[in-house]
Amino acid sequence: MADTITIYVTDNCEVFSEHAAEEHFMDMLDESYPAVSLGGCEYGYGRVWSEVDPIAYREAYLNFIDDWETFDVPWETFANDDVLEYINSL
Repeated sequence: MADTITIYVTDNCEVFSEHAAEEHFMDMLDESYPAVSLGGCEYGYGRVWSEVDPIAYREAYLNFIDDWETFDVPWETFANDDVLEYINSL
């Protein structure tokens, strides 16, 4: 297990882990674009894009989080929800 975790802080002071930031991006795509129908099933736009063209999807994700501040936070701090307090102490 890593000693630190990278977190992202938006301009609105929302705090995301890397996994949560990517989920946020995926949700934004799904809310912005219609679902894709394939073989009688519907899939979220973000999921289809990430599977069909993972390189373009990753580049769009990196552009999405480009303006966010990143911090390497000790794992214990992140687990205890003391992230903003830790960041403010830097």
